[in-house]
Amino acid sequence: CSAPPIWVSSLRCRRSISCAEMGIFDWLRRRKTEKPPVHASSEPEQIQEASEPDPPQEEERVSLFSDSGTQVQIDRASWRKVLLNKFSEDRDDPEKLFAALVTAIKDDLVDDCEAAARRLLQIDPEHRRATTLLAHVLTQTGKADEAEGLLLASLAEHGEDAVVRNNLAKVYAVRGEDDRVLETLRECLELDPNEENSLQWWVAIKREREGEEAARELLREIAERDGSWRASIWLARMEIEEGQIEIAVSRFRQVLASASVDGEALTTISGDLARAGHLDAAIELVDPVYEAQRHGPYAGLNLTMAHAQTGNLERARAVLDEVEALHRRDLLKHVQELREQLDQLSG
Repeated sequence: CSAPPIWVSSLRCRRSISCAEMGIFDWLRRRKTEKPPVHASSEPEQIQEASEPDPPQEEERVSLFSDSGTQVQIDRASWRKVLLNKFSEDRDDPEKLFAALVTAIKDDLVDDCEAAARRLLQIDPEHRRATTLLAHVLTQTGKADEAEGLLLASLAEHGEDAVVRNNLAKVYAVRGEDDRVLETLRECLELDPNEENSLQWWVAIKREREGEEAARELLREIAERDGSWRASIWLARMEIEEGQIEIAVSRFRQVLASASVDGEALTTISGDLARAGHLDAAIELVDPVYEAQRHGPYAGLNLTMAHAQTGNLERARAVLDEVEALHRRDLLKHVQELREQLDQLSG
């Protein structure tokens, strides 16, 4: 390969608004134009006879990528109009409306989302995602009390849920209720020891208050819980960084022995080992259990690159074929580039 591979580790990808749905471009990636900082001067203000006008500040732009990977930029105001139109067009389609709301929130347009988020709650059969999305919008727009009521009502009606409780912790954080935040994070991880935001948040608090070893001890404790795998993976990542590869690989084996392991775990394991240069270990652990339909594309992309770099081009193509069969438009260009690289290596 002409360029070093980019290994996929832990990441969450949500469905973006598609090209066909929007009539423009797919797979949004926003890049803001940073404004120069304003520095206070220690010098006394001087009266100036004349001064040059400030240069016009560059307008903030939004970068959009087509299905083929072509990048086009539009101004933020135009992008806002597109999204607001999507809210109206898709008001009866929960999947499309959810996708448009997620995109708008990622682009700092949360102030425009409340009405559409309330509509989503009315029509979405996936009650949890609609509830937590509306709660997020309310919390970010100064309506934390209403968000709390919404989340508590959801728990009362639909039962305990770690993600819903995590959003309650965010409400308490906005209010500055630190003790309630910690108690709620504990409750989240009792419900689901792999709830990512709760685990990351609690570990960060522990590290800030008590130091690195206390944070690791918390991870070790949570790793012992039934069904837990995320804490073990994070511990293994630390061990890889410290050169304790055999210990990390042993920990990964324990994770993979769990029936509850998912595609994100495989992606993280393969990405972390490959990034550290342990391609054989990544292949040995992940390749026997990986199934594209079950585990998604990202662990497969890591495996494709690992096989290619270790010279097993036949297996690399086979895994890439599995990934391509998922028909993920957002990954089309990347899959095509990998296939071209495999062809070049075949020479």
